Amino acid sequence: MKNRINTQVLLLLFFTVTLALPLAGEDITLQQCEDQTAIHYPLAKQAQLISIMEAADAANAQAQYLPHVNVAAKASRQSDATSVSIPGGLTLNGNLNQYQVVGEVNQLVFDGGAVSAQKKGALAASAVAQSKLAVSLEAVKRAVRETYFTVLFLESQQEQVTLMQQELSDTHAKLEAYRENGLVTQSDVDAITIEKLTVQSQLQDLQMKRASALYALSQMTGLKLGNDTHLVTPQIPILSEENLSAGRKEYALYQAQLDAVDAQKQALDSSLYPKLSVFAQVGYSQPGLNMLNTDPSFWWIAGVKGSFSLDPYYTYAANKEKLDASKQQVLVQQEQFNLDEGIKLKQKRNEIEALQQQLAIDDQIIALKRSIKDADEAKIANGARSVSDLIQELQEVALAEITKAHHEVQLLLAQSELNLIIGKGDIQK
Repeated sequence: MKNRINTQVLLLLFFTVTLALPLAGEDITLQQCEDQTAIHYPLAKQAQLISIMEAADAANAQAQYLPHVNVAAKASRQSDATSVSIPGGLTLNGNLNQYQVVGEVNQLVFDGGAVSAQKKGALAASAVAQSKLAVSLEAVKRAVRETYFTVLFLESQQEQVTLMQQELSDTHAKLEAYRENGLVTQSDVDAITIEKLTVQSQLQDLQMKRASALYALSQMTGLKLGNDTHLVTPQIPILSEENLSAGRKEYALYQAQLDAVDAQKQALDSSLYPKLSVFAQVGYSQPGLNMLNTDPSFWWIAGVKGSFSLDPYYTYAANKEKLDASKQQVLVQQEQFNLDEGIKLKQKRNEIEALQQQLAIDDQIIALKRSIKDADEAKIANGARSVSDLIQELQEVALAEITKAHHEVQLLLAQSELNLIIGKGDIQK
């Protein structure tokens, strides 16, 4: 029995540790990272809190339509009381000791739309908060994408440096054979060895930078990302839209702000109307409603109450003008946003076009540099070129390959940013 329990404990620990560790060679996509960020990132958790506060504010506003019940009690002794003289020599004297217990129910009947405006204001405030949160999360999405593409670039660099390392190893083997035949010296072989060590150092530096970038991405997404994690290169389409789409979160924010101003305008209008309610009172007191009867008694009162104030009329015009200015301010901000983002859209398209042209040039440069390197390698055996010349050519080929890889990642990032500017950043194949 004890062995069985120990086995179960070990299995539980095994599965717990297994779930906590990243899967070897696991493929992670950009969409997965963004989806997980929307769940894991602390900022995203505010959405639920905003919804809770919205529901509470709306419920509080609606509660004003419920009957309001009040109970009050008092006891007192007074210095004098009402007395009435009746013909015939009789005098009725009030009681100096008095007490009263009263229950009152008030029901709102008409408020000029004040409660409705309050509910609308609560919904509008919540919509503004949610929209601001969505805009902030878009900035987080951009940070996730930049980190994701940084990892892709570092991986591409690692790949190119690893290929150069292999090429140096092949060259080192050839030079060893040349040295044995007296075609090169030991110092030439040592020069290649030094270059191999330099490349090894570069590779270790890239591995460290990649691990650091993966850690940052892991913290933002909550995903377990390790050295064996493979980030899938996304195929992001280039959208042809020349204008921003309604998918931009900022447009929802501007509309929410306009709705909030409308809610304030409705509340302002409702303040001009009278308030009407019905009420009922039930009491037990000494004296009762009949002041001439000093005995305790039950009684009731029912009726209608109304209230009206001229105060809102004094400030209505100024407040309305202020709200109109607030609305215009939102519209001006939206106009400025359209202008700024339109410029960014045009600049990003130009950047994409330039990168596409650059990549075509990169292919030509790489082909030419590799051809020169191959020719120099063949000339070493004849003594026409030195090993230092070959090392320089190898470095230039590697640099050209890395430059192309950088441009490829820059193009992907620019396409991604273009789609985000348009407002269709979630479109990914």
